[in-house]
Amino acid sequence: ADERRLTRFKFEARAAATLHHPHIVPVFSVGQDEGIHYFAMQFIDGCSLAEVIDRIHESSRSESQVAGPGEPVGNRSEISRLTTDSRRNDKLAYLRTVVRWITEAADALSFAHHNGVLHRDIKPGNLMVDSQGKVWVTDFGLARLSIDDSITASGELVGTVRYMSPEQAFVRKMPIDHRTDIYSLGATLY
Repeated sequence: ADERRLTRFKFEARAAATLHHPHIVPVFSVGQDEGIHYFAMQFIDGCSLAEVIDRIHESSRSESQVAGPGEPVGNRSEISRLTTDSRRNDKLAYLRTVVRWITEAADALSFAHHNGVLHRDIKPGNLMVDSQGKVWVTDFGLARLSIDDSITASGELVGTVRYMSPEQAFVRKMPIDHRTDIYSLGATLY
């Protein structure tokens, strides 16, 4: 990898490794082996919220089972239940699940913010739903630590435009804070 990508990779590992919260994917180890840089994270048996949303949309287009043949049984029951609730018009159960997931993500982000970490790329693809229906925040590759923002203060656009706050979208050196993650989580909820 080029130097810039390697620096971001190390930065993600450092940012994520400082956070120990039940809804943030933990980093267990960071290192290099024979020139290959790595960090080991907890395996989350599940899928991204983006995949869940795709399955819900797919289930509304067809009445067939949305779980794939290679999907873990635990995940199939949680995701299938949600898509079934959505399809059966059991909106209260569906909304309770969605609100619980967003609340879990908000709690994790609050913890990160209180520890000086801004995620800056909250979106459905960076929220995992495990086989028990628990949400995990992952991918701190664009994070900014309040103690060292030199890596990501380059004046370039970082994040996913569809989910970023207007302040973050302005490439100029406009100061952003925890509210950018809150905005992105709201866009994700929407």
